[in-house]
Amino acid sequence: MYFTIARFNLNHGGSWQTANWMLDYYRCFKRKKFSAIAYATSGPIPPREEVLLVVGGGAAGMFAGIRAKTVAPNLNVIVIEKGKPLSKVKISGGGRCNVTNGHCSNNMILADQYPRGNKELRGSFFNMHGPADTISWFSEHRVQLKKQKVANSYPSEFGLVKRFWKYLLDRKGLAEDALWASLSNDFLLSIASLLKQCSFEVTGKGQFKDEFVTAGGIPLSEISLKTMESRIQPHLFFAGEVLNVDGVTGGFNFQNAWSGGYIAGTSIGKLAASICAVVNEIS
Repeated sequence: MYFTIARFNLNHGGSWQTANWMLDYYRCFKRKKFSAIAYATSGPIPPREEVLLVVGGGAAGMFAGIRAKTVAPNLNVIVIEKGKPLSKVKISGGGRCNVTNGHCSNNMILADQYPRGNKELRGSFFNMHGPADTISWFSEHRVQLKKQKVANSYPSEFGLVKRFWKYLLDRKGLAEDALWASLSNDFLLSIASLLKQCSFEVTGKGQFKDEFVTAGGIPLSEISLKTMESRIQPHLFFAGEVLNVDGVTGGFNFQNAWSGGYIAGTSIGKLAASICAVVNEIS
C-alpha cells in the first residue's frame, strides 16, 4: 500500500502531477501483482481542501487513512482498492483474524521476526506503535482480542521431522519404519541426492485461494521509517507489503502493516493540518 497527500486544485500548483507521478511509481512495481487502480471520487473536491489518496485497502492503507483522519479531521480520504478492503485480515489465522502477535513485548526480539527488514526495524519503528498499541487500539474501538497460548514447539518439530522422514522413505520405495542406521550407503546417498534435488508439483492454491505475504518491494533505504515518507518524492508515503519487509507467520506481517500505517497516518495528518493552517492564515 502507498499513498500521497496532494491538493486536487490546479490553482495551487500541479496536484494531479503529484498523483500521476505516484501512479507511474506504482506501475514500476507491477511485478508484485498489485491490484489495478483508478482515480475515483464521490464528487468534486472543494478548493483548498487537502486530499489523502490511499492506494490499497489493506491493513496498512485502512489504518493509515483512519489515523490521518483522526489527526486531521478536515482531511479528505480516498481509498482505492480493486478487491474487498481488509480481505486478508478477515482470512488470517484460519479465518479468525490474527491481527498481531501479543507474545513479543521486546521490540528487539520482535524485529528479529522479519527476515527482510530486521535491521532497520530495530530502531523507533515498533516503539512508535507496537503490538500492545495495536491491541489497545482495537480494545478502545470495542473489538476485544483473544490471546492464545503458544504451544511448546518441541513435540511439533519432532513430529514434522518424523513425517518428513517417512515421506523420503516413501519416495525411495522403502518401508516407513526403516531406520537411518539400517540403510546402506547407496540408499543414504540416494536420499541425500533427493534432498538436494527434490521436485514438487504445484496442484493449486491454498484453501483461501490467495497468497498472504509478498516478498520484495521498495527498499527501506528509500523511505524514512520515522514518517514513512519517500526520500525521493515529497508527500509520498509507503507502508505494508509494498515495502521490502516480510515477517514469519504468526501476526507479524500485520503488525508491520499496523505500525507503518499508524506512523504514516500520523505524519500525513500532521502535514495536512499544518498546510491547512498556513492556507487559512493566507486567506
